[in-house]
Amino acid sequence: MVSGKTLPCFEPFDTDIRAGGYVTSCYLTGIRPQEYFFYCMAGREGLIDTAVKTSRSGYLQRCLIKHLEGMTVQYDNTVRDSDGTLIQFLYGEDGLDVVKQKHLLDFDFSAKNWRSFISKYEPKNAPEWLADKTAGKHAKKALKKPQKYDPVLSKFSPSRNLGSTSESFHTKLDDVFSLVMCLILVHQKWVGRQRHLHFGFRRSNVQKVPRINGIKISSFLGRSG
Repeated sequence: MVSGKTLPCFEPFDTDIRAGGYVTSCYLTGIRPQEYFFYCMAGREGLIDTAVKTSRSGYLQRCLIKHLEGMTVQYDNTVRDSDGTLIQFLYGEDGLDVVKQKHLLDFDFSAKNWRSFISKYEPKNAPEWLADKTAGKHAKKALKKPQKYDPVLSKFSPSRNLGSTSESFHTKLDDVFSLVMCLILVHQKWVGRQRHLHFGFRRSNVQKVPRINGIKISSFLGRSG
């Protein structure tokens, strides 16, 4: 302001935080008249912003929806307009379905429902060209030498190349694969030890199936524990 003060009760060019509009009290302990005035100023500004920005954001959302309503994801995972214009080479830059990707890194969920996955996708009836390991080999090279090799998703479409995944997912999958191999070794040792147990022992003395993270090791191997 020209006078150098926010309210007449303050000194001109006062450097105190209260003179700048900072409220140090609350309604529970009681506020000063000056703070109540600043409270009213902030509340009025909030009401105006709500009334003005709601209409602006609503109109912006309507414009975006009207421009995007003709776009569809084709069978080759590209995003195209109603006239066939190519908008995006790969949907979402990774080809993942946002509804289903929440279970992508939940490997415990996949281990518990592996029979359902096999029944749904039927890997025995998969086309022969899915057996091509070119994308998987390129992914390993790109992880080891990212400065030399391009990302695998930029060269191989995930819709037609098995092993074409993002670097983060590939790293998580390698970690889980190492864990599963360790689980298999532990399970084999446990089975070998159980075979040497005397049949006269009571069932309560027989060790239970080992578990890691609450999952039976045998669930990874398709056996019942």
